Amino acid sequence: MKFASFGTSYILKLERGEEVVETLTRFAGDVDIAAGVINGIGAVRQCTLGYFDPDTKEYSRQLIEESCEVANLSGTTGRFEGKPVLHLHATLADAHHRTTAGHLFSAVVSATLEVHIMKLPGELVRKRDDFTGLNLLDLP
Repeated sequence: MKFASFGTSYILKLERGEEVVETLTRFAGDVDIAAGVINGIGAVRQCTLGYFDPDTKEYSRQLIEESCEVANLSGTTGRFEGKPVLHLHATLADAHHRTTAGHLFSAVVSATLEVHIMKLPGELVRKRDDFTGLNLLDLP
């Protein structure tokens, strides 16, 4: 991964073979981003997307092994129990231009991934929500 800093914004270039969520989480910790907004485009493979069912309170997961265009990557970075945590969603397009989307659990860069992280002042904290079992934003 390579990056450039522009005030409170960072532009990252992830390389082939890098794991997306792991790399972005590590970066957020390394540069001390306690609150941020993320968006990006590129191409990934071995991607696991999820859909959270509020009735069962469980994620159904889908593995997409082939390379797909990342039409949109968006989310936030904050902290859970003092450690960096990302909440990402992705919209992917296959070779036939069919799209699928969901919560991004993991993905490996297949060509490149360009990511913009805008650092916000303060800290976004997540706490376990008893009803859903999810780590949700804890806003005042």
